[in-house]
Amino acid sequence: MRATDVHMSAAIDEERRIVLVTGSIDTDEYQIIMRVPLPSAGEWTLIKAETNLTDNPWLAWQMKLGEGISIPMKDGKPELLTSRNYGYTRYIPESNSVIFHGGGHENNGEVRPGEPILKFAKIETEMPEIIAAHSRMVPEDLPEFDNMIQNGNFKDSYPKMEVITPVTELSLPEVFVKEQLVK
Repeated sequence: MRATDVHMSAAIDEERRIVLVTGSIDTDEYQIIMRVPLPSAGEWTLIKAETNLTDNPWLAWQMKLGEGISIPMKDGKPELLTSRNYGYTRYIPESNSVIFHGGGHENNGEVRPGEPILKFAKIETEMPEIIAAHSRMVPEDLPEFDNMIQNGNFKDSYPKMEVITPVTELSLPEVFVKEQLVK
């Protein structure tokens, strides 16, 4: 049985500036636009995980960052930008796109149906909100692989589906020391 209408949700640790986003995706026929309200603008560590509920493996994943959102660079490279699922990551500043991929026919990574994709990024926001469009490359897109990876134009013509992500604020972990109970 497949889930339908599964939305994303987020949890924020404001003190550590961490945003955790989880959810599921059950269609490859839309470009999903995700909005996550933040307590403030600035630098955040974004950790995202979505489960593939489609019938297709995802050969690549594109995340186009919204206006006013960027990937901080250090020595000409992104500070933090990786995925556990794919062997390659590309940041295209001109289109503000992040592409995670397995190299096409090389197949150094994919997300099979039922598996989650896990991504980490350090982002800089000019406003208190994350806006990102998500597209996935499936096997039928393989002939266009090089063009899509080089230009960062995954399925731009597809219909858009906007998801406004509910947010929960995380509380700081409590440290429990047994000796404090002994009097």
